[in-house]
Amino acid sequence: MPAYAQDDDDDDEADDLDDDIEREIEQTIENQVEQTVEDEISGELDQAIDEATEQEVEDNIEAQVEEELDDEIEAAVEQEAESDIEDSIEAELEEELENDIEKSVDQETEETLEDDLEQELEGDLAEELDDDIEEETEDSVDNEVSDDDLLEDEVEDIESDLDGDNNQQDLDDDSDLDEQDSEDLDHFIYDQPITDIDLILDEDGEESIKGEWLILVEEESIEKLEKSGFRFIEHRRLSGLDMVLGKLSTSDALKLSEGKIQLTSEKEIESLVIDRNHLYSNNSATKTTEILPASYHPNQLLHITENTNNPIGIIDTAVDAQHAAFTNCEIIQKSFIRGKQPMEHGTAVTSILCGQSNNYQGLLKKAKIYSASVFFNHPKKGETTSTLAIIQAIDWLVSNKVPIINLSLCGPANSLLETAVKKAIRQGTTIVAAVGNNGPTSAPVYPAAYEDVIGVTGVSPKTNKVYRLAGRGKHVDIAAPGMDIAHAQVGGGYTSSSGTSFATPFVSALLASNPNQKEKILQEQVIDLGEPGRDHVYGSGLIQGNKPKN
Repeated sequence: MPAYAQDDDDDDEADDLDDDIEREIEQTIENQVEQTVEDEISGELDQAIDEATEQEVEDNIEAQVEEELDDEIEAAVEQEAESDIEDSIEAELEEELENDIEKSVDQETEETLEDDLEQELEGDLAEELDDDIEEETEDSVDNEVSDDDLLEDEVEDIESDLDGDNNQQDLDDDSDLDEQDSEDLDHFIYDQPITDIDLILDEDGEESIKGEWLILVEEESIEKLEKSGFRFIEHRRLSGLDMVLGKLSTSDALKLSEGKIQLTSEKEIESLVIDRNHLYSNNSATKTTEILPASYHPNQLLHITENTNNPIGIIDTAVDAQHAAFTNCEIIQKSFIRGKQPMEHGTAVTSILCGQSNNYQGLLKKAKIYSASVFFNHPKKGETTSTLAIIQAIDWLVSNKVPIINLSLCGPANSLLETAVKKAIRQGTTIVAAVGNNGPTSAPVYPAAYEDVIGVTGVSPKTNKVYRLAGRGKHVDIAAPGMDIAHAQVGGGYTSSSGTSFATPFVSALLASNPNQKEKILQEQVIDLGEPGRDHVYGSGLIQGNKPKN
């Protein structure tokens, strides 16, 4: 073999060895890099998993702690609320018991004093008669006959005087009794001014008159209730609603509501309803100070063709019937509150309905208004009324067959009020009520939120925008002018105000004049406002008169 050939073979072997070494080095480096990368990825992954697990554990612990805290807080709040309610009821029961004891002691003391006084008077008269007889016996025999006659006359005079005093007292007592019976048969009136009566919050935070529970029941169930051990403080028949409205003690109310008084048969007791005597307001609205033009008079905002002369009932404050605006308006008033009564709100609502003068035009040229005065001025709450007064007012209006009742007032749900409203509606009465001025996020108010009551909101006559404080919800049925509405004011003159209270009479007046077109007025004869179709702001839309006024 030539020498150069041997050299070539050696070179090839060397090259192959170098290639093997290079490949081995590259493979080793590659393996090391892969292992390093895998180790780093594995480490980061483990760290991420550890961190995620740790965070999840922390979140779970935090959520558990928060849940436990929420439960503890809720339990504490519930316990405090229950404690407050228990304290309130205990206070009512304690006060009621003290009053019963005080009345019993007063009555016993009075009877004792009367007995003592009567015995003392009889003793004095007997002693006086004995002295007279003894003196007359000692006189001369010649004067015996005449003296005996004088003595007999004196005795007769004394007896006559005593009989006369007793008879007069009996007459006075009978007179007081007749007057009291007459008043009780008419309606409940508080013995003291209602402003002196204490208020209390119920379990829902609504204000009511302390210690006053009411019951509404069918008349035929009264005797059955009394036989079951139930005790009425007082009660009277509601002839219009064909039910009996009564007051009961706190203890009996709680026992009956909790089933602790066993009724003879639950099926025999029809429509028994118990609730507190809650408070309601006319939700005083915004008064405008500027003098507005005639274009803000009610008859310029809604034209009504007066097809009938149906009377309209309002349950509100008293009305200043002497105002010049009411010349053509027949107003029949009845008060369900003792003492001085406000008149401003009722005067405003009535003038929107039927006020007419050279300076003002209401909706109707002539109308008959039944005005039930139920409001009193409370030193802290302002113009306020109660469930008891409102129910009696509804009964009075139903008894007089008033087809439309305007309620520009609102307050909490009350089972007795709901029953009275439903009874009236079933008898054909239409009830129109304001949805309130508590703001757009406020809870529904009553009676507007009761089924089949027409809930009215107010809008601007200029822009048709809803009144900013008007309530909203599914109980809003229809809209009417309710901002800057001109109306009469107490004592004379006119002003203007805003609020759902002043929108309500627009609906009442139109329905009273067109009693057979109720569905058309409320559903078809409207301008749709807000979202298409019925909504929670405007209801079915803006009410329209019989024809637009040019």
